[in-house]
Amino acid sequence: MIRSRDDSWVQSVLFVAVSSELGGAELYALRLAAALRDRVTVKAAGLPDSPFLAEAEQLDLETVAVPIGAKLGKRTAVSNFLRFPVARRHLERVLRDQAEGGWTVLQYKWEELLWGGDYAARRVALLEHGPIPAPLLRVPGAKRRLRRAFQRAAVVFAASEPAVESIHALAGREPLLLPAGVDHVRAQHAVRSRESTRADWGIEPRDHLVAYAGRLTRAKGVAGVVTALAELPNAHALIIGDGPARKDLDELASRLELNGRIHFLGRVENPYPYLAAADATVLLSRHEGRPLVALESAAVGTPVVGLRSSPAMQALRRERADGVHLVDDESPRSVSAGMRSAISAGRVTPVAPGWDEAAGRLLDGLRTAEIG
Repeated sequence: MIRSRDDSWVQSVLFVAVSSELGGAELYALRLAAALRDRVTVKAAGLPDSPFLAEAEQLDLETVAVPIGAKLGKRTAVSNFLRFPVARRHLERVLRDQAEGGWTVLQYKWEELLWGGDYAARRVALLEHGPIPAPLLRVPGAKRRLRRAFQRAAVVFAASEPAVESIHALAGREPLLLPAGVDHVRAQHAVRSRESTRADWGIEPRDHLVAYAGRLTRAKGVAGVVTALAELPNAHALIIGDGPARKDLDELASRLELNGRIHFLGRVENPYPYLAAADATVLLSRHEGRPLVALESAAVGTPVVGLRSSPAMQALRRERADGVHLVDDESPRSVSAGMRSAISAGRVTPVAPGWDEAAGRLLDGLRTAEIG
């Protein structure tokens, strides 16, 4: 149950997302924050001038700039760890200020490592989206510090089954499952407008349409979507998102003579119309928690094609056998066969939880920790 601001037991929630991108996990946090803002005071903390803070401001959320280094990855690891002491002091200041009357939610490894469970533990919650990266756990001291963070946090949430399993393996703790939600109003409108959206893109009745939504990077497998399209002569693709691979994808589409059938939309504020217009959504990333775009596709009745090697896609397949089609690899033959399978199986019954439900679960988890 979600209570009003007047009798709420949680006064404020600060979401920290130190990232220079605006991907699925960042959007997850912002949509969850938006669902909370009529119930409690909500703030967003991130890198100065980052897309995350810009989007938070568009949602009329109070923002806090936290200069603690980039989102942790292979390219940022050395520079981040060199500034560890300074970055830790910056984060500590923000968390201690928030702990006076509210909660802080940390969701990325760098913030969790900086915090390490060292202070304000009774007012810190961790939110894990997917499996904890194995290479990070091999860094000297990182596994011990992360384990301590997950053990000392007042509440631990997981957005996916792979995240639940990873947290349990690391810290022996059972997190609270906090699935992503969807915007049902937008989803229903998109379904009603499906045929007009297809007409807007020149999709003939005999044509098929597939969609990709996410960062345009090699790791996300978007190139596999493009190459597979060459195996489907009557198919078009809508590519939603931006990223460093955009130029390479343009060149690939040109080499395969697909320019008239590949449509790059860039980043869009509302992906539902395009997902609803598609006959299948294709997700070829192996390292996802619970892909938001897969839930948004489920909300508009569009089946999803994903990799069998992805724990996230396997979990979704267990939930919705009729709406998830798994392929063995990213080869054009395999992916195109998955597309054909999804298209032939047809659309599915739209279903997905709303963000209000996710917000209610988060508040219930924080409340339980407060009174416990």
